[in-house]
Amino acid sequence: MDNLPSTFFTYDKTESFSKISCLAWMYPLHILCAYILVLAGIVALLTRLIPRFKWLHVYAGRTFMMTMYFTEGSSILIYNTGLPRAIAGFMCIMLFTMTTGFGIIRYVQTRFAKDTLTRADELFDQYASASALSPASGGETRPMKQQRPSELVAVACDQLLNAPRPWHKRFFSLKALHGLLMTIAWYQMAGRAMVTNPAKDWKGCWTYPAIKDFNGTVTLVPEHDPSFFRNETMFFNLITWPSITFFILVGIAYSCIASRNQRKHPYTSSPSLDDSSSPYGTASSTIRAHHDRVDDDYTKDQRYTNMGQVEQPTQ
Repeated sequence: MDNLPSTFFTYDKTESFSKISCLAWMYPLHILCAYILVLAGIVALLTRLIPRFKWLHVYAGRTFMMTMYFTEGSSILIYNTGLPRAIAGFMCIMLFTMTTGFGIIRYVQTRFAKDTLTRADELFDQYASASALSPASGGETRPMKQQRPSELVAVACDQLLNAPRPWHKRFFSLKALHGLLMTIAWYQMAGRAMVTNPAKDWKGCWTYPAIKDFNGTVTLVPEHDPSFFRNETMFFNLITWPSITFFILVGIAYSCIASRNQRKHPYTSSPSLDDSSSPYGTASSTIRAHHDRVDDDYTKDQRYTNMGQVEQPTQ
């Protein structure tokens, strides 16, 4: 009895070979994160059906994905007997569908941004022609100098989103594929949450690892690893804080050098609309933000009548 590991006699934690495999207090955190991401998935699905709340869809989706990191991370420290094969398969499906679905929607947003800029250029040409033929003097056409680029981009974005599409183009689209994959990912977690009873299923850290011995002798894994650092706090500090300090210093040095080079060559080239280094952000990110909050169905107070003409607001 005296030679048994200290955590062998408690359900609060399991430590072996200087490593932690189970912490009882981590289970409530794991369950909390799981329920948060399940609820976030429900909100993401419902907001696609209610036009006035569609602007919440992107935030619910991001909450779902970010909470997944904490859910999986906390599961590492509640290890007792491993995963059933079916549950491991569900997890693989969830990871594949979630990452693929996110990649698809990012591609759709990037392509949509380019299409919006193209449409905004067409609107610019239309306004320029109309201004040349009929200068604004109380008529329907506004002066070209008053038509701001942001207005043209917003109009182009709304026109593309509100363009009529048959059902098969909506269903057989990358956006629909994104929705399908993310729904499958959510269902893997929702199904697990629905069949789990935290009050009864969790029994604490009730197992302890043993060494495989082909002779049939049962030997517990030693509590300490003689080759590992005995002072783990010092090991953590030596690895973490110097590296963070180094990264900060590199960031300061890069900022100073980039700022100096910009002052020396302020007008070497015109920034691209999609230049991520621009201090004003990218046109693509602006359009994606507008895309996230604009309803892609027809609204009751639709301002834009068709793809070829812009209805001017009442003065």
